[in-house]
Amino acid sequence: MVVPLRELIARCRAGKSTTGLVALTFDDACLSVQQVAAPIIRETGTHATVFCVREASETGTPFWWDRLSQLAPLLTPAEWESLFASLDIPPSVAPEHDPGRLARDTVIVRHRGALPRKALELLQAAEARHGAAGQYDRAMTTGELSTLATDAHFEVGVHTTTHRALPLLSDSEIESEVRECHDWLRGAAEQVLPVLAIPYGLRDERTAPLARRAGMDAVLRIAPRNVGRWDEGGLPRFSMSERRSGWKLGAALLGAYEWVYASGLRTGTGDPPMPTLSR
Repeated sequence: MVVPLRELIARCRAGKSTTGLVALTFDDACLSVQQVAAPIIRETGTHATVFCVREASETGTPFWWDRLSQLAPLLTPAEWESLFASLDIPPSVAPEHDPGRLARDTVIVRHRGALPRKALELLQAAEARHGAAGQYDRAMTTGELSTLATDAHFEVGVHTTTHRALPLLSDSEIESEVRECHDWLRGAAEQVLPVLAIPYGLRDERTAPLARRAGMDAVLRIAPRNVGRWDEGGLPRFSMSERRSGWKLGAALLGAYEWVYASGLRTGTGDPPMPTLSR
């Protein structure tokens, strides 16, 4: 049964069973949530939480990773060379198969998740040349988000101010990313949930404590695990953008990953690792 995220978190914190319960979440507050998902959610009488990036919603712009993904098949070798130079990728580093993945990982690791201005200008110029401008999903504007938040089927949560890679920021920067986004949301929307969805799913031991200091009641991470018990470090979520066949998703929801980790066949938390760059 689909329940509001607020209810799932409350049950988990109180030690109550969450068996058979599911909460729907959407990161980035993209316009497609309003246009595609919202009518389905209303029709089925379910509920969802939308996590917002302040800067993107203030401008209503598409996210750099979506632009890069859409442009990647169109870029010429010369355009890739210019883009790599703007990202400080040495000419000696030649991607074997996926230049888009190298560019994305470099933005996250070397530029802390923020696309440099020069790289943005190159993407914009390439979009114009290839006729790709305006063909992407984008973040909802503040007004669109405010309208969605008046719907009882939705509430909004924190996805930081700039969608930076939090483990690469200082303590004060992390706290500001969370607090400033939360403060902005409370002035822009109803039904604001003081919960942080961690950008890129990347976290370290500082993330949750600093988020709580910035006013968050809970933190959500990305890991293929069920919400079985309260975890101050972050409650797991399944990323539905990952490719899983129906039976694999069903097995995961039934606790397959919990068994794998408990048996020692796999170690770690299941969180996305920080990307590594080829040299």
